[in-house]
Amino acid sequence: MGNAGVVESHNVIGDVRGRTALIVDDEVDRASSMMGAVEALQAAGVEEIYATAVHAVLSGPSVERIDRSALKEMVLTDTVRLDPSKRIPKIRQLTVAPLIGEPIPRIHTGTSVGSIYDSP
Repeated sequence: MGNAGVVESHNVIGDVRGRTALIVDDEVDRASSMMGAVEALQAAGVEEIYATAVHAVLSGPSVERIDRSALKEMVLTDTVRLDPSKRIPKIRQLTVAPLIGEPIPRIHTGTSVGSIYDSP
């Protein structure tokens, strides 16, 4: 099994003291790995810590862990429904609906999907 519920944070590479850190993850379930990273960054002297993830499962004690942590903000997408009880001030959720929805009619009409991502 991929995640055995065991988290180990060994070290932070580079001089991060006094800096701002951004943790990027694919999924936050129980937030154990995320909190391990937060603690390692704190120990290394990071001034502010932000986090982002695509899938916010947020099971068990995850919301309490996030709320008690040194995270300034966690930005998540809406690929997983976020129950209203899990909406705390530290969590901001952004929608990915246009990124998923817009390509569908373009594929069916033969219109360019790539142009969605072109800079203006």
